[in-house]
Amino acid sequence: MRVDEFASPFRNNAIDTGQALGRTLWISGFEIQQKPPLSAISTLHEELLLEVFDFYRYADEDDWATRWGWLPLTHVCRRWRNAVLASPRHLGLALRCTTGTPVLEVLNHFPSLPLSVDYSVSGDSVWAPSDEQKQNLSVVLDHMSRVRDIWLCMPGPSFQELVARMEGPAPALERLDLIPETADHLYISPSFLGGFAPNLHSLYLVGISLPTPCPLLCSTISLTSLALERIPCPEDLTPDVLVRHLSSTPHLLSLSIGFVSTGRRFEPEYRSSLPRVALPKLLTLFYHGVSAYLEAFVPRIDAPQVKCLRITLFNQLTFSIPRLSRFVISCVHYRRIPARVDFARGSVSIRVSSPSYLGADLCCGFSCRRFDFQVSSVSQICGALEHTLSTVDELSLEFYKTTLPEKWRDLVDPGLWHALLMPFRNLQTLWVSSALATELARSLLLRPSGFDATSTPKLVPALRQIKLVHRDVRRISNDDALASASDALRPFLAQRQLNGDFVDFSMETPSF
Repeated sequence: MRVDEFASPFRNNAIDTGQALGRTLWISGFEIQQKPPLSAISTLHEELLLEVFDFYRYADEDDWATRWGWLPLTHVCRRWRNAVLASPRHLGLALRCTTGTPVLEVLNHFPSLPLSVDYSVSGDSVWAPSDEQKQNLSVVLDHMSRVRDIWLCMPGPSFQELVARMEGPAPALERLDLIPETADHLYISPSFLGGFAPNLHSLYLVGISLPTPCPLLCSTISLTSLALERIPCPEDLTPDVLVRHLSSTPHLLSLSIGFVSTGRRFEPEYRSSLPRVALPKLLTLFYHGVSAYLEAFVPRIDAPQVKCLRITLFNQLTFSIPRLSRFVISCVHYRRIPARVDFARGSVSIRVSSPSYLGADLCCGFSCRRFDFQVSSVSQICGALEHTLSTVDELSLEFYKTTLPEKWRDLVDPGLWHALLMPFRNLQTLWVSSALATELARSLLLRPSGFDATSTPKLVPALRQIKLVHRDVRRISNDDALASASDALRPFLAQRQLNGDFVDFSMETPSF
């Protein structure tokens, strides 16, 4: 069987594809429009023909990559077939192997194109690959020198068995995603991929520990994205080990570290004499775990270009993050930007982000359900990030329900709300969910113990607008809760006006 005879269903589209591209001869910018032909397509230079194919690819990249969308082009004529197959890298060609692919037939009848492996059946907890499917995947893994990307997601026993076969060097591998569907923690051996994958750009491991030292990471000089998720506890990947893993990844753009639990009481040692690692190109840092780990890790990395910082901490009654605060100041720069505090069902987060897509983005969250714990946690993080929050000019306080549950009313110490707002010295506009208005109003009028009007900083001194937002838009005109929330804020507005600081008040339709 020849290439032009394989996968005959694709041949039905071959003539239509050729005719369509044959009429595509007038190119302007990035748009291709149909105009009277200027010359026969057969006279086009091969480089221009490849550009036409490239445009055809970008019209539907998903079809091109996952449904062999490039194959009909090889059925039009011998010249097109030769042009396509001679430029696999330029056109992003790959032989995609899934759970239903007859791998041996594909390997026997196609040229030596890169292989793309997608064995993912996520969400089906009872699914397990058949013997034939495992045999097909084993055949692919015997050709690791040709494999370009791997996405492997299946139950633990089958997963471990197949990963154990990945011992050959992978010089062409660019992306590797390993996601075992199991609660057990798995490990990969030092001989994994022969410790050689120099073109690996993206590595995503879930519930899998790397060996120490890790020959694989030592060879991945091109790595730009590294995600190590669902690590059982910090003892399985200490900051010292992580720094050593990162020492050979100077081109890293994105780093994500996530733990499942706190493990034993984690108190990592930090000394200024400990080795550091330079990550000059790092743009995004995601973390999920205990604050103590982060406090030991961030002082050991030089990452001046970080623009996006996403942190989720386990529920802790008290914590101290001075090193994280200094890290944020050193690499994330803000000027007159909005912030948002979200009180959700099982978590709370504060996000400070630039309106521009390319601007800075800082998000800190906490996993906790009790409302008083949420307010306490976010007030502590606001105090720790005081320098950053002092530039915020617009703040939204949002709650996931229309009204605050009865059991949470008067539960939070007003001093916690006061501490939450104190760092926002340049805040001009405050958006408040009607569910939080009554709670917040008490803190706005609070005079902390030892208050001295001449020395104690004024709470939100630059405030000029309060906008009350009600989530239930259909009842915004006659909702008693909205009227109650509005009444709760009026004493604060009157006090500010009495002091000569007029604050405008309005009720707004939610924008979230």
